[in-house]
Amino acid sequence: MTPSEFRYKREQLDLSVSQIAQILNVDQRTVRRWEQPEQTKTGRPPNPTACRLVDLMLCGAIDAEMLFKIAFKTKQRRGSSDAS
Repeated sequence: MTPSEFRYKREQLDLSVSQIAQILNVDQRTVRRWEQPEQTKTGRPPNPTACRLVDLMLCGAIDAEMLFKIAFKTKQRRGSSDAS
């Protein structure tokens, strides 16, 4: 999947960079790098596992909203355990 295809599919899922980063458990900067044209210095191809997950969300095999809620709850739990 090319960077532009990844971005197009993310937009088709109506997910922000922040949301897809949270679902995939990566930094927002990583997603931005994946979406940059390959000829730029910092651009790199999207992670193959991330591409597959986006494809599964697009075809309806996995519910993107459910994944976002799970990722958000996991992040909250990690944050509360860090404070302990």
